[in-house]
Amino acid sequence: MTMPTISTDIFFVAACRALDIPAYMDNATGQIFAYNNSQWNLVRFEEGRKVLPNGTLVINYDKKQSLKPVYWTNFTLAKYEDGDFVTFDYENDPRVGTFPITLELEQGYYMLSTGNRYTDGTALSRIEYFGIMPGQTTSKDLIIRSLDEKISNYGQIDLQFKVPSQDKKTVKTLTQGHPLLLCFIDPSREPSKHLLKDIAAHAREFEERNYSVVFVLPQDKKTPDFNFDKWRLPAQSILVEDEGNLWLNNVITHTKSTFSDNFPLVIFADKTGNILFKSEGYRIGTGSQILQKK
Repeated sequence: MTMPTISTDIFFVAACRALDIPAYMDNATGQIFAYNNSQWNLVRFEEGRKVLPNGTLVINYDKKQSLKPVYWTNFTLAKYEDGDFVTFDYENDPRVGTFPITLELEQGYYMLSTGNRYTDGTALSRIEYFGIMPGQTTSKDLIIRSLDEKISNYGQIDLQFKVPSQDKKTVKTLTQGHPLLLCFIDPSREPSKHLLKDIAAHAREFEERNYSVVFVLPQDKKTPDFNFDKWRLPAQSILVEDEGNLWLNNVITHTKSTFSDNFPLVIFADKTGNILFKSEGYRIGTGSQILQKK
């Protein structure tokens, strides 16, 4: 017998809807549901695979913590199936966007993973295993390990540098005494697009802290289809076109560092120009890491 595939599931949902039968695929778990006899029913195509009863999982989190957990970035949930743990895809799912989280899950064995990442890319992780029983509620606390402050010497931003295309304003004048988030981007590449999405997801927090947010477009990275306004970034965000890559070269020189075109280059500096955070290339959770800096 041919094993069911994702195509089979999609076809089934489409066929049900064509016949005016409500049906959907849960994007997180991959399960298929069809509405019949005034209730949603789980549908399985695997031969001999039983439909298991549900239990309830409640995940609590101490809202007094400064870190706002985000699925995939800070925590994941997986179920043990066929000898391995299969992680659910709850990314951007409102069911895991607000604590306490309440999920209806099949009976089974589960793994809750949490992680907190340092600016150098290393992470502190925690894993907890537990069972979900039919008709019972299981409560778990989301415990994210706190980061011990690592002293990193990234150098200083040149506050007297005259910013291109900004009427000869210096960095100090442009930021008006606020901490600075400075992002050199290549909008044609996925790592920079990911950064734009990440910062946009934390727009409200950056607005509340009134950080200066500056995105810099190097001269050789301009693309005619890049629309800065579509990203819904923090309201105070500005885009600077770096003619001749003068600002990028200034940062590289002033921090005595090297840069191999691995965009985005992200720098967060306090109001005195002291660099508290620096990263380049693809990275998960950049926005939340910066917001943890004091």
